[in-house]
Amino acid sequence: MEQGYRALGAMENHLQSRRYFAADRYTIADIALYAHTHLAHACDFDLTAFSAVRAWLNRVAEQPGHMRMDEQPAEAAQMMHNVGRG
Repeated sequence: MEQGYRALGAMENHLQSRRYFAADRYTIADIALYAHTHLAHACDFDLTAFSAVRAWLNRVAEQPGHMRMDEQPAEAAQMMHNVGRG
């Protein structure tokens, strides 16, 4: 747990002066870090003290085409099918 909180602290420090992790815009770096960070609560990490991380999680989740990891396969396939239809 200690190393996880250390990582969250580093993320918090970085995001206090930035909206995203690299290039001042949403990139693959955000996607990669989001994959684990958005599940931190499921591993008993308390994100209360990490307001910049929480705000970043929300920004990533609001990206166009964002798909929640808990979508059912049929729902996800239908969503992907509809993406190009405008």
